[in-house]
Amino acid sequence: MSQSTTSPSNSHSLPAYPHDKGRLRIILSYWAVVLVCLPVWWGLTTVQRLPLPATQVKDAGSRTLRIPIDVKIDVLDDLCDAASFAAQVQMGWNEAQNAQRGSIWDALDVVLGTSEPERLDRSGVVYQVTVRQGYEEDPIVIYNRSFDIHSRSGCDQPLVDKVVSSLRELLAPPIQHTELRVAQYAPRYRVAFSLLNEDASDGGAVTGWLVEQAIQDHLQPILRELDALHNFTVESQVQFYAPLTSDPVAAHDGYVLNQEQLTIFVNSAEWTLSSSVSNDPVLHFVLYVPSSQRRPLYIQDSHGVVSKSNSFLVPQWGGIAIFNPTTEGTANMVLDSKDLAPVFHLFKRQLEGLLGIPTLPALASVKTERTSTSRKTLTEWQLDTLLRRRTLENVQGSVQALTSIVGLVGQIENMPVGQTVRSDVLSALDELAQVHNTSQPVQTLFHSARSLLLASKAFFNPDMVGLLYFPAEHKYAVYTPLFAPIAVPLVVSVIRELKARRNAAAMTHGRKSKAE
Repeated sequence: MSQSTTSPSNSHSLPAYPHDKGRLRIILSYWAVVLVCLPVWWGLTTVQRLPLPATQVKDAGSRTLRIPIDVKIDVLDDLCDAASFAAQVQMGWNEAQNAQRGSIWDALDVVLGTSEPERLDRSGVVYQVTVRQGYEEDPIVIYNRSFDIHSRSGCDQPLVDKVVSSLRELLAPPIQHTELRVAQYAPRYRVAFSLLNEDASDGGAVTGWLVEQAIQDHLQPILRELDALHNFTVESQVQFYAPLTSDPVAAHDGYVLNQEQLTIFVNSAEWTLSSSVSNDPVLHFVLYVPSSQRRPLYIQDSHGVVSKSNSFLVPQWGGIAIFNPTTEGTANMVLDSKDLAPVFHLFKRQLEGLLGIPTLPALASVKTERTSTSRKTLTEWQLDTLLRRRTLENVQGSVQALTSIVGLVGQIENMPVGQTVRSDVLSALDELAQVHNTSQPVQTLFHSARSLLLASKAFFNPDMVGLLYFPAEHKYAVYTPLFAPIAVPLVVSVIRELKARRNAAAMTHGRKSKAE
């Protein structure tokens, strides 16, 4: 009787693999698919990086903008030689200009003389300074593009210094203390006037105001004169519930808001200050009426003294004035033109500060004359200086934006540069070139504003901005979970196939050795 025995090797047999050739074909087919798909994946994931004109951007940054300004000097009553006096004033101006290097006014190219300038076709504008017989303490009389100054003792050094100082205040006023409060330039602004009642349900609220008439009387003239710089859209609203973010401090004669509370005065969460949808920047002017339970409400300055104007300016945002009704009881009221006159006088000053309108020299030494045919709110000195300031700020901002774009593209290897970005950069450079080639102030401002707009548009392109927050480490985090499960079996199968073939070759070699 025969008894069969089972080999231990058969009971624990290894898994069956395909034939050597079949197994190799399977592995190769998988790798063939991977190799064929790699170029497709590379093409789909490669970002477009068009070349940027880095050299042109560098040249634009190093190019100095020069704004020609011509000033004609007239000396009457035989006080002195006009040419000699003009030369002294020119020297004094140059010394003052060199002493204040580093400001945007470095671009001014001021030339003083006694006759019509030869480069009138470049500047297009000539200012005039007239020296007349009189007392030194007489006020300077400012006209649109000229001013008169008086002297009794001839054209001495004090008179030269006075003329230079006056020209500096009119042509290159200091802007360090106004840089933070002035709103960034925009061709279009929305001016929103809001009448906010803290709580009209307590009674004694202001339910209406003759705002259209007040705007027409106090602000329309200055808005009209600024047409060359801005296009204004005016809107107004009345709200009956606008609570404060913090409670005022009780005082012996009412309630006060200190400087710390003013920083959070605007309750953006509960105040609806913009009534229309637009991308244009908004300048807000708020007339705030406290509830009858918190009247009168005053503002304290940094020294704890109650503000006489009872108003304050929010830099680059707008202005706020607090109005305490004088009526008693719960009767509501409507503000007429007489009530709004002092308020809109404040709003006008705040608007001038937000737009960067330069002030004239100190009132103690300046007297402004306006003829009956030229009743203007602003002089040509102010408008021209504002035009130049906005132009220089736009050029500076445009160059900074273009330089930043080129720098970021150079630092971040995978940052996309599409046709839109490249086109905007080239157009911005073209507009900058027009700024240097145009002599008319209004046209210069237009080209500088276009350059800044295009440079900002390119810098904030969604494709470029998105990659600023997507560093290389994020790519590894995205691709590792995707490719690791695919790569491991493919690599392991190749390794095992190589080992199997090496073992087979070794066995074949061993058999041949035994046979021999």
